[in-house]
Amino acid sequence: GETLGAGFLHKEKGEDFLDRATDHYALVYVIRGKGRYCESNGKTHQLEEGMIFQRFPGVTHSNYIDSEQDWLEGFIALGNHIYQALKTMGVIDFSTVVYTPRVTDEQRMDIIKKFYQLALAVTEIDEKNILRFLAEELETLQNILQANHSSDIFDTYFSLVKNSPELRYSLRDF
Repeated sequence: GETLGAGFLHKEKGEDFLDRATDHYALVYVIRGKGRYCESNGKTHQLEEGMIFQRFPGVTHSNYIDSEQDWLEGFIALGNHIYQALKTMGVIDFSTVVYTPRVTDEQRMDIIKKFYQLALAVTEIDEKNILRFLAEELETLQNILQANHSSDIFDTYFSLVKNSPELRYSLRDF
């Protein structure tokens, strides 16, 4: 099957992910805490609140939680087939592993709300609404990734999200 996922993870200080590779893509948004992301080539990126890092399928890396305060992250996960299609279309930038999106505090809260809406969808997704959910997840992913390049796109997206009704979709592995 193919993985679809979204949600929140609370973690404690220490090694989080040591010299491992996943079989899926994940975009991770640091909501609270500090840490480090270490690429297999030795390059290290500091992580802190408001930053995003990407886990690419088959790419070995490590990340550590340094913070004495709680770590909280929101994430979107996509299976390797979906990831490969998005990479081919240029939606996912493989060269940018860690970055801080250019967003206002209000937009930051909207990102967290969107992760929450997607996370609620996990238990309700079925064959009737899987494409609708995937479209929502992909739209969220694209707009977060594009925030690294243009705040205008984010402004437009978040005004739409802010004025839309609560979404009731689900998320799980297929």
